[in-house]
Amino acid sequence: MRYVNTVGSGFLFLGMLILCAGCGKQTVQINDTIDIPANKVGTFKVEAKKASMLVGNWTSKGSTANVKGATDDTLVDFRLLGPNNEVLQKLDHPIEGNFSIDITKPGIYTFEFNNTGIVRSSGRNVTIKGTLTAK
Repeated sequence: MRYVNTVGSGFLFLGMLILCAGCGKQTVQINDTIDIPANKVGTFKVEAKKASMLVGNWTSKGSTANVKGATDDTLVDFRLLGPNNEVLQKLDHPIEGNFSIDITKPGIYTFEFNNTGIVRSSGRNVTIKGTLTAK
């Protein structure tokens, strides 16, 4: 399931994956590239309806992807949030990151890719790869 739309406050909702109890598919592959405009925060959401493992990595590209105006590949920051918006992982000025989350609490887990700031005049392409596997 994938949705693309703009949400207020400078956030751009870019996608959502759902793993549900009772569904035939117990592992969901994540392999998506999202475009985050300058001065926006891109989010990618994963909903786990039962205990699961969320494992994978992501990379940010600006200049190496020939994004117009980009002089590097960094983001301002990255956060992985739990269902109650608790910060599970945070990186400042990253180009890439790994994640391995043991999900014991069902809910929506949010990847936030921050491309905001006074000097952010170019977009970023972020590729997320991983799996969400029910236990």
